[in-house]
Amino acid sequence: MVLVKSYKENIHYYKDGDRVVFTALFHIQRGSCCGNGCKHCPYEPKHKKGNVVMSKEFLKFKNKD
Repeated sequence: MVLVKSYKENIHYYKDGDRVVFTALFHIQRGSCCGNGCKHCPYEPKHKKGNVVMSKEFLKFKNKD
């Protein structure tokens, strides 16, 4: 069985022209850095694939769905 999460525009992502930009909340719920250089990467150091260490400013959002 495959579980599909429901993502909401302007909460988990927003559109910037023809691009989809994921929010920090999306990345936090994802659980680790994807390493793609995302604009709102909440992990430190930024853009390091597999990193799970969050920036201090985002720790208050950890484990919230």
